Amino acid sequence: WKYSFEKVNVEIAETIAKAAKEAGVERFYHMSCVGASPDAKGLKFQTRYAGEQAVKAAFPEATIFRMAPMVGVEDRLLNSYAFMTRRMPYLPLYDGGKSKMQPVWVHDVVKAFVETLKYEGTKGKLFEFGGPEVYTVKELVTLVERTIREPSGGLHIPSELGRMLDAPRSFLQSQIPFPVPTHTMLTADHIDELESDLVVDQEALGFESLGIKPSRIDQGVPIEHVRFWRSGGYDFGSTFE
Repeated sequence: WKYSFEKVNVEIAETIAKAAKEAGVERFYHMSCVGASPDAKGLKFQTRYAGEQAVKAAFPEATIFRMAPMVGVEDRLLNSYAFMTRRMPYLPLYDGGKSKMQPVWVHDVVKAFVETLKYEGTKGKLFEFGGPEVYTVKELVTLVERTIREPSGGLHIPSELGRMLDAPRSFLQSQIPFPVPTHTMLTADHIDELESDLVVDQEALGFESLGIKPSRIDQGVPIEHVRFWRSGGYDFGSTFE
């Protein structure tokens, strides 16, 4: 149960695609991510791209979705920033939090999924989905801090120092057959992923081609779940503006 990026993103995806093709499945969707590239520094993004290629080879009519980091009730983006702000001594901002991303609301991705199901022409196509705004990591952390009414716990850390801090865990992980408990955002793999800006390609098919207007993630329902991280309950918090 300690699986590699290669195992999960390539081998398992290829196995499922082959099985679906052999079973005569009519529609097959492969969920990838914005940033997938053979040239990316992050192993996650390298294997995501390899997984796309493996799926296309096994099931040429597969529809591939590349999503920017998604937000929603159980997301691992805004909730992670809120968790680290509330529960940990500091929240690392590697290289000042300058990496860019274009978070997308999960409900908008669901709308896109339903819409593509309506048309045969979406078979074999690749779509990229991102929200209407591009943020730096620092801006997203600040958004979360203000939403949960907590003072900033962001600490600027050079990426190389972050990798050094993760080296003991990484070494131990390579020696044992089960995962070492640690927050994903404290790992060298995560730091490598921040080398890529997670912004959609303007030339790619996306929400606009499906007639969908994506929602902002900094207001209304898309960020409502983050408010439950406030100290003392939904209507409270440690600070007020």
